[in-house]
Amino acid sequence: MSETEDEPTVWIAEYAKSGRSKCKKMKEVIPKGTCRVGKSFTIPGRDFRSTYWYHAWAFPVPKSGLAESDFQGFDELKEKDKDAIRDRLANPKKRVGTKRKSSTAKKGESKNGGGRSSKRICRLPPGWRDMKAKELKLLLAERNLKVSGNKAEKIELLEEWEQVLETLDPRLEKEERKKYQEYEEYYSEMTVNEMKAILRLNDQKMSGKKLELIERCADGKLYGAIPKCEECGGGRLQVNYPFPFGHKGQGNWFCKGYYDDGDFQPCFRKTTDIQEREAWKETEDSDEEAEPVLSAED
Repeated sequence: MSETEDEPTVWIAEYAKSGRSKCKKMKEVIPKGTCRVGKSFTIPGRDFRSTYWYHAWAFPVPKSGLAESDFQGFDELKEKDKDAIRDRLANPKKRVGTKRKSSTAKKGESKNGGGRSSKRICRLPPGWRDMKAKELKLLLAERNLKVSGNKAEKIELLEEWEQVLETLDPRLEKEERKKYQEYEEYYSEMTVNEMKAILRLNDQKMSGKKLELIERCADGKLYGAIPKCEECGGGRLQVNYPFPFGHKGQGNWFCKGYYDDGDFQPCFRKTTDIQEREAWKETEDSDEEAEPVLSAED
């Protein structure tokens, strides 16, 4: 979150007045009477302040650091709660526990929230060439590859995928995954409306569930905003990645078309050519832009 010079972030330490506030980090309710830390800030372009609440042992510490004196109400806390905040300030990188997912979690959600940073590259199973066409189709779908065609064509696509896998740079894959995870956590603390405002600023698709918005924002911050289709001039390009990371924001590009005065104008463009991605913006007047781990040309 950016903050203006006139309205800096204000940190608050107090006891929860009710049991309605929820920790932005743990995604759990903070019980009434429990010590909590608040981060109060103003989003540029808005005339009101927002406050994110955290458990006293789970609040984020800025890179510039914080002192006890920066917290409004710190002196009124009990000694054990002061110690909890002091411990967090002294160990800002200390990992805190995460809320357990129930066994009835939605399909596709992993224990850490189901984000793309948790997805691993799955090698093809032994003897996959002897599988039936229907089974090969599933392997193709898992890798965002074309599923149509006869068995020989399916095998050829999977063989090409396996060949590219061997050429991936493990260092780049690790760097992209680490950066993406940081951005996932960054955007997960925002509301749906805040993420939609950022997507609107970058002229990106804004529909979908919160997890989809988090992934779209994290992807854009890492690789840059996806450009419009040069072929039809109105459609927004989409991309499927054959691998979770290590691809520099490039993959199988396609465009379905766009609406013009209520009429849908179809587009059938499909390409694997490198598409230049645009600088990612956080605010209208911000100089903060995406810094890809490596550019597509590297």
